[in-house]
Amino acid sequence: MEYAVIEIGTKQYVVEKGSQIRIDLLKDEVGSSVTFENVPLYVNDENVELGTPYVDYQVVAKVVDKVRDPKKMGIKYETGSYRKKFGNRQDRSLIEIVDIKKATKKSTK
Repeated sequence: MEYAVIEIGTKQYVVEKGSQIRIDLLKDEVGSSVTFENVPLYVNDENVELGTPYVDYQVVAKVVDKVRDPKKMGIKYETGSYRKKFGNRQDRSLIEIVDIKKATKKSTK
């Protein structure tokens, strides 16, 4: 079993090849490919690699869909005749993990 932990913004996700996760909205179009290079942990059958802060792996994903979370509701209430009801539906991107591979060396020019 091969999996990795990726860092997207301020959140971390445990992913494996073929899994789908909901993340904060990306600007990329549906069907496009996205590469995440902030990988603090990589695990396969033989070894565990823990980075300081990151390991030399990258995760390639495909944007499957743009989705919205269920509505979260809130209510403000004070005595008298003041009532306020509000809600929010957060936009998300649904991505599918295509590959977890060793990162290519970057040239330092």
